[in-house]
Amino acid sequence: MVLLFLSLAAVLGLATVMDGGWAALIVTAVWAVVAAVLYQKGRGRISTVSPKPERTVETLTSSPPRGGSYGSRCRGFCFVADCPPGVFR
Repeated sequence: MVLLFLSLAAVLGLATVMDGGWAALIVTAVWAVVAAVLYQKGRGRISTVSPKPERTVETLTSSPPRGGSYGSRCRGFCFVADCPPGVFR
């Protein structure tokens, strides 16, 4: 909201020395440059991130804790004392 009012103030300020259409065009061009710079920076940062969650894949492919499968007993809503050994410890 603040940026909107600052942009409007910039347009009105520039409109005192030039036509209002040109003032709006200049402010729009400044915002376009800011958007392009932020886009390039974000694109550079996102290319370094791996979309594959390594730890989650490793956890899911590992064998269940000792005592066998705990899927029938713990359905995600169990107390620590009720779960098989190794699940929440």
